[in-house]
Amino acid sequence: ECHSCLERKLPLPAYDCVMKCSHAFNLLDARGALSAVERANYILRVRAVAKACCEAYMAEVAGVNENADQEGEVA
Repeated sequence: ECHSCLERKLPLPAYDCVMKCSHAFNLLDARGALSAVERANYILRVRAVAKACCEAYMAEVAGVNENADQEGEVA
């Protein structure tokens, strides 16, 4: 779901999905349902998607600022 939001250039809904994934991970980790390897892999996956969301958001903000500069507005 995160990746489909990012493909449609929707970084904030994608980040909401990241928060859901992080919460699910925390629940599983607190219950001891994950092995050390699964835990590390899950952390890496959540971190990678969060990074992609942040990069997409920054690209969106940069695009908005560039459009405002072209129109003579101050951001």
